[in-house]
Amino acid sequence: YQRRVRGTPCGMFTESFSDCGSHSSFLQAERDTDGMSPEPNHAQLVKSDLLEDLLEEHHEVRRNWGRRHLVAAMVCTGLANVYAMRVNLSAAVLPMQCEYKWSNAEQGVVLSSFFWGYLICQVPGGILAVRWGGKPVFGFGVLCTAVLTLLLPVAAPRLGLLYVLRALMGLCESVTFPAFVVLASAWFPCQERSVLYTCTNAGAYLGTAIAFPLSGFIINLNLGPRDEWSKQQGLCKHGISNTWQWVFYGFGVAGVLWWVGWQLLIQGDPAEDTRISSSELEYLTLTTKQDADRSKVTVHKSPMVPWVNFFSSGCAVVLYLNHFAAGWGSYTLLTYLPKYLSEIQHFDLAKSGGIASLPYLLMWVVAVTSGRAADWLIKRHLTVRSVRVLMQSTVSYTHLRAHETPEHLVCRLLLEKKKKKTNTNNIY
Repeated sequence: YQRRVRGTPCGMFTESFSDCGSHSSFLQAERDTDGMSPEPNHAQLVKSDLLEDLLEEHHEVRRNWGRRHLVAAMVCTGLANVYAMRVNLSAAVLPMQCEYKWSNAEQGVVLSSFFWGYLICQVPGGILAVRWGGKPVFGFGVLCTAVLTLLLPVAAPRLGLLYVLRALMGLCESVTFPAFVVLASAWFPCQERSVLYTCTNAGAYLGTAIAFPLSGFIINLNLGPRDEWSKQQGLCKHGISNTWQWVFYGFGVAGVLWWVGWQLLIQGDPAEDTRISSSELEYLTLTTKQDADRSKVTVHKSPMVPWVNFFSSGCAVVLYLNHFAAGWGSYTLLTYLPKYLSEIQHFDLAKSGGIASLPYLLMWVVAVTSGRAADWLIKRHLTVRSVRVLMQSTVSYTHLRAHETPEHLVCRLLLEKKKKKTNTNNIY
């Protein structure tokens, strides 16, 4: 697909908008030292107008359901699966502790061992996804996590083996998000990127919201009498579950079935997909390497990884700190909220699972709507950078003023009535 444009150095643009054989991009934007984009030159304005025309030509493709939406839906359900397999132990660990008589310290190691492996393969997972493709790496992460989940009840009586298995689960699951980013770079066009990315990423919250109440329901299906040790420790006040193993079997089987669908339905690159329409393929080829404001940044694959910039860029360091703080609160709540609701607030596991899911259900709703809001702002001629700064600043300011995260706020409201009855400390 080519269109001739007068007044440009090359005389035409090609699909990739590259120049006539030079090593660098004809239209790649350069940044000033203060991090702001310079005023667009003549070539950038011509390219922006041309891309606008091309997007208008593909208006019907943008409106209709396509293969990119199927990829987004499968990645969303894949993330829902891995998060469900991650958090189901947070509900099942209470009856497991009563059955195997673990101390609180041993229980804490069981819950935290997942993150030993999860920390290791974040960066290697991204390198593998770039080298081998997002599809096989993402599918591998979900499948291995599912198989290890199925083996978890077998490993539970041997505490050391359980530690290793949970660490391996974290290792396998850690490659899913880097692989997802690689898939998104090939399948999500600039005009739809915010919506597709946030809807897909919200699968993690949806999986958590489903896993907590469903795990509590399965655990409560068959409760046996408490033994003396459980009574002395004040654990499992509603009885010891005889069905906690099915929490892992159920979610493990769901993960394996998802992987079968993933292998049959998805390709890692639009050009390799035999079921994609020619118009959608052309649309993705033209728009996946552009930023959503179409005039500031053109995305190109770097010839080498800029490791020094990763640690010297002020913007990158701020993002690391931001994500660290958000992860600290989110993962603490994710891991220990069911235990808190059961042991301190004295809910049974079915009720505590339902209450624990509500913050993540709200997070899923907000994530989906915020992506659509971001795309709406960009269409109203705000730059991508401005929208990102606005979104992040709004969230940070709200947290600073409220002194609590949305998860804490929901839990606080839900537990207010219960707290008055039990006269115990709140979640803080």
